[in-house]
Order: sequence, then C-alpha cells, then structure tokens
Amino acid sequence: MDKISSIELKTKMMMYFRYKMRYIYIASEVGPYNSDVLASNTKKIIEFEIKTSLSDFKNEFNKPKHSFYLKEKVTNRFVPNQFVFVAPHYLVDKVMPYLKNKPYGLVSVSNGVPTKLNRFCCKLVKKPT
Repeated sequence: MDKISSIELKTKMMMYFRYKMRYIYIASEVGPYNSDVLASNTKKIIEFEIKTSLSDFKNEFNKPKHSFYLKEKVTNRFVPNQFVFVAPHYLVDKVMPYLKNKPYGLVSVSNGVPTKLNRFCCKLVKKPT
C-alpha cells in the first residue's frame, strides 16, 4: 500500500473544490487556527483538516478550536460552517468511530491515477452536519 502524503491530500482537496465544485475562494494554511484548507463559495466556509495517521487524527481533538466548533452558537470567534477531515482511504475505517457523535465530515482520498469518474480521487464518506 502506497502512503499518501499530506501535500497530495491537500492538493487534491484544493483542486476538487476549485475545479469540480467551482468554489471561488480556496486557501491553504490560513485563518486564526492555521487551517490546512479553507474553501468558500460566498455562502459558506468549509475548513478541511488533513490527517495522514491515526495518532495525528486523535491529537486533533486536543486543539482548543474544537471546544468552539462543537458549541451550538459562537458569536465572538471565527467558526466555519462545516468542518471536514481529509484522510487517505486506508485510514477511513480507523477514524470513523471517533466521528460517530460529532458533526464533522470525512473525505477519503485514494492514490493512483485519476479517472473520468473520479477525477480528483476524493469521496465523501461522512457528510458534515
């Protein structure tokens, strides 16, 4: 199994949201929490957090931003409309249990050559709420 680097994951997400979903604004390593990727279509902002290992994924929940993101209403801080983890396809089964009762989404990214049906090698596994 070939490992997928964080740079490849980030690039595929940025390309997917810019060229497939036609989002106007795509940025990397920005915002008050240094988001891996932010995407906006002027109606909503989605934050993507790239994870390449289970330990990296588990440590993410120790970051202070999640105490704000999981609250119902936050008015004095930046909070994206949706938060989505991006992980290699081989981590999906391992990380899904940690997302069971959380409003976060999960995108699985496969390696290999893109095809006409899956040009960006990305698949939404869990929809954010």
